[in-house]
Formats: sequence, structure tokens, C-alpha cells
Amino acid sequence: RIRGLRPKTRYHFRLVVLQDSQQPAYGNDSSFKTHKPFGRARLSSRRLVVQGGFVAVPFRCTGTRGAPCKGRVSITTQSGHRTVGCGRGRLAMTARHRKTIEFRVGSECSGLVTEASHGQLAARLRVLFSTPQPKLQAAVTLVKR
Repeated sequence: RIRGLRPKTRYHFRLVVLQDSQQPAYGNDSSFKTHKPFGRARLSSRRLVVQGGFVAVPFRCTGTRGAPCKGRVSITTQSGHRTVGCGRGRLAMTARHRKTIEFRVGSECSGLVTEASHGQLAARLRVLFSTPQPKLQAAVTLVKR
């Protein structure tokens, strides 16, 4: 791993091999370009509050200040053998910030939360990022307020 490289910069390099007392052997000139910096989004809490037909999903974004954390968020739960969509929304924020996104909870999912024991329902959150970050998947609890 090489650290301290500038974003969106092309670097040139050439491999040089020295063996014992022989003359150096030079490889071909090669290059690579570093990509634009991106943030890394994390879920701030796995307890997601459902209130007034909306769910609040808290995130924090780490990385180089101003680097983007962008993606599509979805929440699902199980009802018997069926997967029920609870809602979906968009995440758009920059590194070094926290943000709570809110989106509407589907009526079927809202009913399941209301009927659940103690108003808490196990669910699955997934974020598919538009920046080069692996998808985020987490077990969450939807809590009725």
C-alpha cells in the first residue's frame, strides 16, 4: 500500500532490478492514476426509529474532508417466507459529517412494526454505493415511537 498520493494524479514508475554485481535491469515505463477521493459511510445506530410513517436512518461519513458518500438505501424485513420492502431512499453526504436520512415506511412494514413484540421488528438494511465502496449490509431493529 502506498500512502500520501494526491487524488486524480498520474504517477509514472519503472522497476529496476539489481542482482549481485551485475548491471541494473530496467523494466518498462508504467503509470497509474489515482482516483477522486471518496468517503466511507457507516451506520451510526442499528436502532432505527419509525414515527409518523417515516424511518430515520443515521449515518456518518469518514474520509478526506469533502469526499462524497453517495448511495441507495433500502430496508427489508421477513413476514413468514416473504421479503417485505420497508422503504428506500438516497444517501448523499460528504466526509467528516453525520446525517440522518428519513424516508417513508411502506404500509405493510409499518403494520408489522406495530404488531411486533414491544414495537420492535428485526430488519435488514442495505446500501449500494455509487462511490467505490463495498455495499453496506446490516441487521437493524425498527422501533415504533
